Order: sequence, then structure tokens, then C-alpha cells
Amino acid sequence: MEEISLKPEAHFKILVCIKYLESEGERVQSIAVDPERQVNPLDLIALEGGLKIKDEGGAEITALTVGSKEASKALRVCFNKGCDQGIHIHLPEIPDHDSFLVSSLITKAVQDSHFDLILFGNQGREGASGLVPIYTSELLSLPLYRNVEQFSLEEGKMTLQVVRRLQNKDKEILKCHLPCLLALVEEGMEVRLSKMDFITKASKKPIHSISLNSLGLNKNFIKENTKVRNEFLPEGRIRKKYPLLPYIHLTMFERIHYVISGGMMDDKKGRLFKGQKHLQVSSLIHYLKEIHLID
Repeated sequence: MEEISLKPEAHFKILVCIKYLESEGERVQSIAVDPERQVNPLDLIALEGGLKIKDEGGAEITALTVGSKEASKALRVCFNKGCDQGIHIHLPEIPDHDSFLVSSLITKAVQDSHFDLILFGNQGREGASGLVPIYTSELLSLPLYRNVEQFSLEEGKMTLQVVRRLQNKDKEILKCHLPCLLALVEEGMEVRLSKMDFITKASKKPIHSISLNSLGLNKNFIKENTKVRNEFLPEGRIRKKYPLLPYIHLTMFERIHYVISGGMMDDKKGRLFKGQKHLQVSSLIHYLKEIHLID
């Protein structure tokens, strides 16, 4: 494998993982062909976070993408915004690669480069599993902070101040030790426009091309290391004495919601169960058995 060497003057090294949207279903439909629209939007948010650190105190930013030859276009988009160099892991042999394979390739490619900070978008456009940052964190044995809106490098320290989005629009502020991984959401930052001086220099910036074989992997790697198991929740049973009830085709969870919201009750009002939580649950189960919704 070609050794990835960073510039010696770089005192803070950031890796930004960029997904190139190769399938038509993933792309934003547009009359004009815009390469930036073929890059996962949340990954551009992650790039923006890295560029802000570079603007404030200096850092070297490396963009990494996994995919076919076309995926190198994503790196050019990053160069146009101020990224310093790129890593392109070629993966033409396995078109239907999954999150574990992508994470394994990223880990193999960068595990000896000692990046201080690795940035991802919180999830991709299609599928939206958000598993690549999680798997990469586990494989690199580094902490991961998800749902990050903003972050900043504390001056003179190897720590970050991170603002995370929680439920109900709540937020929390954390101090995170480096190195670590961050997965960003879209609310915190706006992506900057490409600059003309960066565009003119983009063709001269280095892209390190890495093949699957150079990483010590083969075509059967994904089959050997991944097991697929499908599990389905059983459908709830409705007694024959209620053949015409409106919830006859609903799942069990939808039926319970239908009952609690008042759909089965004559006065059309929901039923409120009071008391401690375990008593509320017992009352709910008793009521569902009483109306023959469950056994």
C-alpha cells in the first residue's frame, strides 16, 4: 500500500470522510450538472467544520472517499473549498458495499496516519443508517460523538468544545479529548461557497489512490465478515368476534395506539392510566385483555 504522508508543517491533522452519491436515487435532481450536488450534504457540513478550524488556527485537512473512479469528483469539490489533499479508496469490484466494508477500508487506510480529528456527516442521504461513523469508531478504538451541531478547538489544548443536539431541541455542551470522531448534523453550520483561487489550484492538489488489494483485503472480505439476519415482529391476532373493526389490518403497535387514542371508545376520548409506571402498564394490559385485543 502506498504510504500516506502528510505535510511536515501540519501540527493538527483533520480527516473528513466524504460520500459520493453514485446512484440516481441518492442524487439531488437538477437540470444543471453540479458536482457539489453529488456529494452527501451532511459530509459537506463536516468539511465546513474542519475548514473553520483551519481558518482559526491552522490545520491540514485530508478528504477521503470510497467508491468507483467517479468518486474522485467528491475530492475535487473539497479541494475547491480549501481542502489540502485527498485519499480515494477504489472499490469497483463490489458495487453493493455496505457500511461495515466501508468502515473497514477507512480504518485500514488511515490507522497509521494518526489524525487528530475525524469528521463525518451524521448519516447518508439514502438508507440513512449512520453506521459508518459507529463502525469506524469501534475499529479505530476512538470515541465518537454524534448529532454534533458545532465544535471548536480550545486554544493551546488538545480538547474540543462540542455542542450536541438532543431530543426536544435540547442541547448539551461537552469537552472532548482528542483524537476522536464527530458526526455532524445540518443545523449548526452553513457550507461555504467554492473560491476561485482554490478552484484554480485544485488540479495540483494530491490524491492518494488506494486499491482494495493494497489494503490487504479481497473480494470475499465482505462475505467472510458479514452475516445478514432478517427479523420480523409477529402480527397481532384479532378475535373473530370483531371481524369488522377498523383496526383489523393494523399492526399490534398501531392497534394499541388506536385504543389509547380513543378509537374504540364510545365517547371518543382517550383513556388515562394514573399511578406509578408499573401500575399504569398493568392497567393497560388488563384493559387490552378486557376488550379482547390481546390474550
